[in-house]
Amino acid sequence: MKEIVLIPTFRRDPLLYVCLKRLREVYNGEVLICSDKGHYTDDLVQICFKWNAQLSVLGKHDGHGNTRNAGEALKFAYDAGYERIHYLEDDCLVNERWYRWTYDTHASPRDIFCSAGWVGNRDGGFVDFTYFLPWIYIPQFTIKRDKLALIARHLHPEYYGDMRGYIQRTFPNSPLKNYSQTAINHYEIDGLIQHIIMEDQGCQVAWNLMPTVMHGGFGGYNRGGYEYFDDFFRDCDTFEEKVAKVEKLADDPYWRAQLFGRRLVECETGPLPKRGFKYRITLPGGWESYLETELEQSTLPPILNSVRIPSNAKITLISRSG
Repeated sequence: MKEIVLIPTFRRDPLLYVCLKRLREVYNGEVLICSDKGHYTDDLVQICFKWNAQLSVLGKHDGHGNTRNAGEALKFAYDAGYERIHYLEDDCLVNERWYRWTYDTHASPRDIFCSAGWVGNRDGGFVDFTYFLPWIYIPQFTIKRDKLALIARHLHPEYYGDMRGYIQRTFPNSPLKNYSQTAINHYEIDGLIQHIIMEDQGCQVAWNLMPTVMHGGFGGYNRGGYEYFDDFFRDCDTFEEKVAKVEKLADDPYWRAQLFGRRLVECETGPLPKRGFKYRITLPGGWESYLETELEQSTLPPILNSVRIPSNAKITLISRSG
């Protein structure tokens, strides 16, 4: 079956590098990197070369969020005749179960709209159990050509140029209509797909209570823009250092829990056993403070006990547990 992975990206090259690294551990097929708003750097080119991915750069535009970039990527895959299309955002990392679970789910005789690899039910526990919901959230999803056709017919300038108006005109009876008066996410690409799903009451998305994808959740087009993302790399001078920091974050669920929320991370990894570190913080001039946390010293935030810690402060590990 002719298949492709589409990865929309914009100004997050270190995340893209690690995304592709994890993807290539389980998938050796075609990959298309879809860079938005004219973003083109030497790092981006080298990333694509290293991980054997094709690169497409969408020209500069003033569209909201990543909808035009994601939509054009999906439209390309449909027009090019791909039969199985994997969509993967650049801050998502697939695990070793992702491809096999996705393949088996779509090989099942059950008719589904798509499969989704991230977290669909935050209260369902952490077990290997596939369930079905008429709901989509798209850090990662996989869709077959016949279902993609239902999306592709909406991917045109009329939609991109007036997302809100187009959704309201096209889906006047949608149960999300009242939501859509104020919530832009119900007009963007995932909102469009959600409206399509809800138009057919029998339409279902396959999820698993043990996610096959980890979602970084960094800011980007929305959620405060790139200020938080850029601040994360404040202590990195090179691209290699940025990649190493992303990889460390990916491997440390306690650090991710501090940044993105423990409850969410435990949906991705299972319950985190308690662990503890106690530090003594000594500032220039002799002021001392103590900190108890689950974080290793290298992942401590710049502000501790309401004080921004200068580079010449001394942080001493006193004890650890767990």
